[in-house]
Amino acid sequence: MTITAQNSARLSALSIPQPDIVIARGPDERYAHAHLEAADIIAVVKVSFATRSYDRGEKLRAYADAGIPKYWIVDVTRGTVTVCTQPRDGAYASVCTVSRTERVALAAFPDAVIAVASIVPRHG
Repeated sequence: MTITAQNSARLSALSIPQPDIVIARGPDERYAHAHLEAADIIAVVKVSFATRSYDRGEKLRAYADAGIPKYWIVDVTRGTVTVCTQPRDGAYASVCTVSRTERVALAAFPDAVIAVASIVPRHG
């Protein structure tokens, strides 16, 4: 497994975004001279400040179309994490928003439970 930040990920011939964080199949050396490929990606994490509608719209559809199994949207303004799973036909069949008082985990790593408050700064 490898974790990268701000590295290009090829979703299709026309779509190569730079996700904030990607969890992908390793080893790291695989990506030294090549883009991450959609088939290698386990999860994408997007930290959303001012791009909330884009992250929940066009970006979500692009990741779902590419079959990315997990897409997390960390909404800094609202203090939530939206967990999207089960990509199908440009959407995610399961979408759950978790508040800063709750915990969240990737299904692939059920023992690695993360307090939402630890990744979403308090505002106000």
